[in-house]
Amino acid sequence: MIGVSYAADVIKREHKLIIVVPEMVTSFTPAQVVDNERLESLRAALINLCVQLRPLDGPPSGTDPPPGLRAIVDDEFLHKQRLTIEIGRVKKISTKTQ
Repeated sequence: MIGVSYAADVIKREHKLIIVVPEMVTSFTPAQVVDNERLESLRAALINLCVQLRPLDGPPSGTDPPPGLRAIVDDEFLHKQRLTIEIGRVKKISTKTQ
């Protein structure tokens, strides 16, 4: 179902923070520049980006979060917006030393 599952990430580029939230079925990828990685900024951006495709009468939308959103996995405000956070697998960053 379109608009039900997203995968959020925060990109750091050119001293800017950009939250991207690709929709899993269509790959539609809305993005927004955020001032910081604080809970309030990321939560507001996540809601703003996910409501664009969220079905009005379907199941709540879910997203795999960037690390900054781990603090709001059970956030009551997000639940009121029909959004849930699911912790996905964290990518391992290779730190090879020679």
